[in-house]
Amino acid sequence: MSIPTKESLKQKAKTVRKFLNDKYQVDVSHGHCMEIISQVLGFKDWNTASASLKPKAKQDLLPIHIKTVGDMRKALALYDDDTAIFDGEYEFKIQNFINDIDAEDWDKDTILTQEFSLVLEEFVPDIASFKLKIEHESLTFF
Repeated sequence: MSIPTKESLKQKAKTVRKFLNDKYQVDVSHGHCMEIISQVLGFKDWNTASASLKPKAKQDLLPIHIKTVGDMRKALALYDDDTAIFDGEYEFKIQNFINDIDAEDWDKDTILTQEFSLVLEEFVPDIASFKLKIEHESLTFF
């Protein structure tokens, strides 16, 4: 079962209202149906449900582009890599990427600087789709 949104609860209330009217000729207000749906889902009332539920992500605001310059090893160092990121059949672990960078025969004093961007393309509950793109790399040797 997906996480309910305000919009989905409103739609369920419309469905309950239509059902009661069609089946039993009972005219119940939309507000009362919203209270019923909220209580069925364990909320005290519609106001509590409304305050607790996150609005649906606005797809018209996506994609979001985040662009920065720096050492990607440092940028990704605090990333929790306990679980892999899956995209279809492709598995990507941040630590594997960092290991690939470190596998080069560079002196540890060498600074690898990347200009990279992260593009958030889609966001739905519990799932974020993004692209990581390295746009430019430079090395500084000491």
